[in-house]
Amino acid sequence: ERDTHGSLQVAVQTSKKYLTCRKTRRAVETIY
Repeated sequence: ERDTHGSLQVAVQTSKKYLTCRKTRRAVETIY
């Protein structure tokens, strides 16, 4: 149970980082 929760947390963090990266890249593309 604890292991599954840990994996879920990592997955959430990864998806958040991915979304932030996409937002940043989109903003950069808009600027240039």
